Amino acid sequence: MPVWFGTDGLRGTSFQFPVAEAPFRAIGFFWGQILREQQGRDVDVLVARDTRSSGAPLARALMEGLSAAGCRCLDVGVFPTPATIWLAADRGCFAAIVTASHNLYPDNGLKLVGPDGKKVPVEVEDYLEGRLRAYVPPPDVLNVRSYGEEAARRYQAYVTRAFPQVARPDVRKPPLYLDLAHGAAYALYPRILRALGWSVYPIHDRPDGTNINDRAGAVYPEALLAHMRTSALPDSLGFAYDGDADRAILVWPEHGVLDGHHLLAVLALYAQEQGWRPTRPAVVSTVMANQALEAFLAERGIELIRTPVGDKYVLQAIEENGLLLGAEPSGHLICRSLSPTGDGLLTTLLYLTAWLERPDLVREVLASYRPYPQVLRNVPVARKVPLEQVPGLQEAIARARDRLSGQGRIFVRYSGTEPVLRILVEAPAEGLAVEVADDLARLAGQVLESSGGGSSS
Repeated sequence: MPVWFGTDGLRGTSFQFPVAEAPFRAIGFFWGQILREQQGRDVDVLVARDTRSSGAPLARALMEGLSAAGCRCLDVGVFPTPATIWLAADRGCFAAIVTASHNLYPDNGLKLVGPDGKKVPVEVEDYLEGRLRAYVPPPDVLNVRSYGEEAARRYQAYVTRAFPQVARPDVRKPPLYLDLAHGAAYALYPRILRALGWSVYPIHDRPDGTNINDRAGAVYPEALLAHMRTSALPDSLGFAYDGDADRAILVWPEHGVLDGHHLLAVLALYAQEQGWRPTRPAVVSTVMANQALEAFLAERGIELIRTPVGDKYVLQAIEENGLLLGAEPSGHLICRSLSPTGDGLLTTLLYLTAWLERPDLVREVLASYRPYPQVLRNVPVARKVPLEQVPGLQEAIARARDRLSGQGRIFVRYSGTEPVLRILVEAPAEGLAVEVADDLARLAGQVLESSGGGSSS
């Protein structure tokens, strides 16, 4: 299994191995060789990045490696991850995105994607890691074509075709406030929504290379909520995105921050009214999904299928069951008829379509869906000791579950993209959830530190 590639590609501190120019050049070269061998012809690779200052040199190094392997690079520049993935599928080519998604600017990373819109197989990641360990620099070659403006035009044309309802001039459109997290969508999303006839008021849309995701966007939607409660026009809606724009969180001044569960609930009811093109009335989320969501959907005849954490597992369950929709609470929402990945803009337009056509469904979810309080604690770790080997942790979790008396959930796992242990506690009462989560986080930090897991990094 790969060590450096995680659940969402390669990620780490910029300019430290393996997120540095030399290994990126090597990854480009070795991946390019695989593509040339598999395709047996010239290969185009879209290359995009987010707004981090490290993105441009890392992307150039990657393109140097790809070029040396005989590939042609289509340099999209700063561009959202989901839009790049759609463009790759539309062109039938491969894509590489230099991004660390929702992480802060010192980090960066890499996502490698095939023409089907899916991340490359684990076997390819494993092969690339093996070749990196015996890296020899490739020849100095660069075969790059600038592709940013054409990419933006094509993606805008696709969105306009896919959502004719939201472009109609005869419907009342609420003002839209967008928190763009100083990220990859800072220019594209306002451009497209304005072209569709919406009044757009962006914040955090001035990237300087270091401010991506910094107290902004989908990882900090409270910033957009505070802004809208003091400055927004009446009847406004807000959407907060992360740095590479594959997440969307809804912000409504009257109702607060509404996560991916709310979005999934609304779209599930809307899809049910449209006749459920899938095989049966069911949607997908992860083990992190709120129990209240499962109960809300079940009362309306909709099954909730749970998967491990990660959008690739959500997509896998959607495809295996012939379904349409899946989402994570973080705001990753997949509508398989539109894209194989979470796409902040598509999520926004799906929700606006339901809001315009069936506002009563939105009101029903707002009135009836009441998620149980969830408390998440992140415990930094230097290395990820297998949880079953952490002394006392399983016993502590068992005692904590006894405190919940079967009326809540505890979920403990390592992040697939960051060096942290995530502890999620769900309970009918928020105070109890806070107590249990804090006690577990305190013990986990102490035990991991004393056992060599460390919390000092």
